[in-house]
Amino acid sequence: MRRTTSRNTRRTCSSSCGAMRRTASSRERASARRGASLTAHSRSSSSISIAPSAPTRRSMCSSTAAPGAPAWRRTTRSLPRCSSTRAPTTSYLTSARNAASFGGDAGRIYVSGHSSGAHQAGVLAATDWKQVGLPTDVVKGYVLISGMYDLLPVSLSARGAYVRFDERTLEELSAMRHLDRVAAPATVVYGTLETPEFQRQSREFAEVLKKAGKPVQLVVAEGYNHFEVMETLANPFQFAGRAALEQMKLKAPI
Repeated sequence: MRRTTSRNTRRTCSSSCGAMRRTASSRERASARRGASLTAHSRSSSSISIAPSAPTRRSMCSSTAAPGAPAWRRTTRSLPRCSSTRAPTTSYLTSARNAASFGGDAGRIYVSGHSSGAHQAGVLAATDWKQVGLPTDVVKGYVLISGMYDLLPVSLSARGAYVRFDERTLEELSAMRHLDRVAAPATVVYGTLETPEFQRQSREFAEVLKKAGKPVQLVVAEGYNHFEVMETLANPFQFAGRAALEQMKLKAPI
């Protein structure tokens, strides 16, 4: 399924985000008592991120926290400072095992990421969870925003001068090469004003997931660039925020 959203929908952002911030605290306290879902966010230079949902650039966590899903963000090193093939999995395991202490439910975890964060979230989606003693459906869904899912083109670009992988690392950190491991639904998001490679990889990843019989949705943001597309995760009425709520089967705050 492909969804296209225009820039015109932005005019709802200011009022809805303000309403979300006013209601987030009480809703988060209530959701903690119920043991609601845990949503992991990751910004462009972050790994799978889990931390208290403090406001960040229009409160990126608000769209999921307000309706009853506490959100966390943990910042870790991005490439090339962190090239470990186990870094996303290790970070996730720490968060999952401690979810209850944050008011989350380890059985209802969803992951989102943007740019390098989406790349690492993709690596997480293609993890063989049985190797670390977890069920294959330990993550219930992914929202991948403007990521890279095959690192071969990256290694051949200018970034190859400082991001140097051996063949094994290149293979393990390319989600597109491990489609058989993907078990949870994925929503792939990109903007039409992004550079061509971000657009191509997003389209291709969604296409190969679909051909492999995996549940996937492609969301295209008309008129959004690489940084603007991330902002819409803060708005439950725009495409990234709405897609996250739909995936978690939650309703936007009114």
